[in-house]
Amino acid sequence: MTSTHRAVLRITCPDRPGIVSDVSGLLFKLGLNIHHADQHLDAEANLFFQRIEFPVPEGWERVRAELRRGLDAL
Repeated sequence: MTSTHRAVLRITCPDRPGIVSDVSGLLFKLGLNIHHADQHLDAEANLFFQRIEFPVPEGWERVRAELRRGLDAL
């Protein structure tokens, strides 16, 4: 059964190379499928902004906890 619920991950952090790769790799590792993603840089403030939308999988509570741990490690 396919989930009709969506989750939105919003990231704001200092800019650095590899953020998009690291975050998308983490989502892939957790079995999450990105349906939409936007990102941009505020060069003056050196801040990176990203918004990623994906379907909520079964076992979401476990996956969400793993996602938080993974993002904290990044």
